[in-house]
Amino acid sequence: MHLVRQEWPEVYPDEVCAVVVPASRPSHNLTAAVALAEALGCPLVVACSGRANVQDVARELDGWQGVAFAVPEEPPTAVRRMRTRRLALESRQWARPVPAVAGHRVGDPQTSLSFRTMDVGQDESSSLATAVAGDQAPYLDAGTKRNVALLLSRQLGWRRLLFLDDDIQPPSAEEITRAVSMLGPGGASMASWPAHEFPDNSVVCHARRTVGLKQDTFLAGGCLLVDLTRPLPFFPAVYNEDWLFCWEAVRDRRMALPGAVDQQPYNPFDPRRAAREEFGDVLGEGLFALLHQSPADLLLGLVGQGPVADRARIVDPAYQPGYWAQVIEGRQALHAEVMARLAALARFTPAAWQQLEAVRAGQERLGRITPQELAGFVALWQEDLATWRYELAQLHRQDSYKAALNQLGIDEFQRVGVM
Repeated sequence: MHLVRQEWPEVYPDEVCAVVVPASRPSHNLTAAVALAEALGCPLVVACSGRANVQDVARELDGWQGVAFAVPEEPPTAVRRMRTRRLALESRQWARPVPAVAGHRVGDPQTSLSFRTMDVGQDESSSLATAVAGDQAPYLDAGTKRNVALLLSRQLGWRRLLFLDDDIQPPSAEEITRAVSMLGPGGASMASWPAHEFPDNSVVCHARRTVGLKQDTFLAGGCLLVDLTRPLPFFPAVYNEDWLFCWEAVRDRRMALPGAVDQQPYNPFDPRRAAREEFGDVLGEGLFALLHQSPADLLLGLVGQGPVADRARIVDPAYQPGYWAQVIEGRQALHAEVMARLAALARFTPAAWQQLEAVRAGQERLGRITPQELAGFVALWQEDLATWRYELAQLHRQDSYKAALNQLGIDEFQRVGVM
């Protein structure tokens, strides 16, 4: 947590230009977001998929202002060009679920529901797609919707944007307004409200907490305020996409944590979830570990005080498979400790069987992740950052939702109120 500041001086008065919800649940889950947008006096922008229908969402917005839209199968060019996104699309054809081991009941410690990948060729792209098969595809939708919202924001000239998930109980408008004043040229570039109740963690991290090991919650995209005047990153199609979006802000010591939020509870101990999360969990933990141990951090005390070129080189170790071999080794030790504790608990607590099964699925997935695949993903991610920022620079300013969405090739939308 020393990588971020809880508070910043409140010296940059500004306002939230829009609240953006990447919605996948039915429209009645937007009640809190609508109320917050009204309190902030800004429009609500809802990117719809899954059970969130454009027409239903527009009716939920009735009486306020904003727009609901659905991202088409072929999203805007700036999103399509992301090589990490294409990797997620390719991975879908190679991922298949593996049923429980014959002869073992579900919940048995020798049984695991995981995701394996089908054999493919040995070329580099196939190898990497195989590595992330089953991991990225579930996170493709949310990242795409957030990225399109960033494109829309740039077209409309917005300065401050609040991302809010439809399972989050947001902070008050007053707290958000205070956080907005922390964003500016000499202040933070982002502010995040982690979910402490219900904790926003991966399956393995939830298991750590269950067995009595220390486990914090870190920054998250469920409630995230962004300064749109800064160079904008993007949300990759992988678990912990919000961590990767925030990585540069944390690297430069420009991330604020002004408070916490509540998240709707769910059962985190799903073996399929654990398998899908593992690649992104290893990736996120390894990338943020660089910020704890980087030479610039040690020499300067604050990474953000170093020259731009020095800060950019902090990621360099992550291009090397040798670095990821060490990260994987540490992750394996974590899995072993958590599983040993869960196995002991499972003798007395039936719920621990399910938790053990879920962690084992993550452990099996970890066993198929190679250092080369992690290093390859980092290289693609960094290339995509340059591509994304080039595409942002090509956007033309628009004066209405309709003009902006038309330029992005989005036909299914419905406006409510002004603009």
